[in-house]
Amino acid sequence: MDDATVKGLEEQLDLSKTSLDSLLQGGEQAASWLARDDSPALEWGEEREGGGAQLRQLQAGLKENDPAFGGLVRVLDKRHSFRWAHPEFTDQY
Repeated sequence: MDDATVKGLEEQLDLSKTSLDSLLQGGEQAASWLARDDSPALEWGEEREGGGAQLRQLQAGLKENDPAFGGLVRVLDKRHSFRWAHPEFTDQY
């Protein structure tokens, strides 16, 4: 092999090593992020209902960013509470 070919192969190997080192470092960072427990303290399927000020703040933000509420419609459920549902599923309430 001539010198130019050897030099090209060395550069490709160096790039491969650098790429693999970066992937390993990124994998370690991802593993540390996944290991953190920053999830809310709710069990699967458990609901949390907000009250007064929280709901008003949420509603104001929704009205400002999406006045049509994404096409959802207001329905009254069996507990006589209002919910927002997709029009296709309003008959389930």
